[in-house]
Amino acid sequence: ELAMMYSSRACRDQGFQLLDGSVHLSGLGLTRCPDKRRCLSRKFRFSYSSDHFHRSDGVVIMLGDHLERIIFSSPPKSLEA
Repeated sequence: ELAMMYSSRACRDQGFQLLDGSVHLSGLGLTRCPDKRRCLSRKFRFSYSSDHFHRSDGVVIMLGDHLERIIFSSPPKSLEA
């Protein structure tokens, strides 16, 4: 899946660790692409750690098969139970 590749690459580029090795679909809609055609908008969520002790959530937004943006959230949540 492209969203997995994008989230993995973005985490690696930022020096973060992608947690759980997965992304999951959290939103789906129909929108207009930059070329004015209709396309599918998909939002995927993933978890990452910036310090190996805290868990944070990230979002990949795709229009069709193209990456629209990646959002890293803050503040991080503790990984400890």
